[in-house]
Amino acid sequence: MDADLQGSLMGDIARAPAGALGDVAPGLAAKVKPPVEVVHGMNKKKVSGDYADYKEQPAKPFTSAVGEARISEFTGTSGGSFKEKIHGYRVTMLGGERAVTVISKCTEEDWPNLKAPFARVIQSVKPGGPG
Repeated sequence: MDADLQGSLMGDIARAPAGALGDVAPGLAAKVKPPVEVVHGMNKKKVSGDYADYKEQPAKPFTSAVGEARISEFTGTSGGSFKEKIHGYRVTMLGGERAVTVISKCTEEDWPNLKAPFARVIQSVKPGGPG
């Protein structure tokens, strides 16, 4: 899990053209991707480089306690001496000040038992700080 300012800034940049297009050409503004989708797509490039045979299902939107979010199920093969089939979720949550990335992964054989617990942990992520 990672929370960073850079992803949030990228989301802000992705928001800017939509507002400008909405004033000029409302039809074009409707075709602009939501900022969380743009950031999620950018993160895919980073994660896919970590696995051979990386395949990902289309992102699904959901609402998290952090803000707008996207989740994609993925598979791949780990690197190193012991190549294993990996299965998991890649999640991007876009909040006001931070973008949160969650990678939940396990071996293919463990996926049926860990899929639901991964989903519960992902849903439990919420903003916080020193208390």
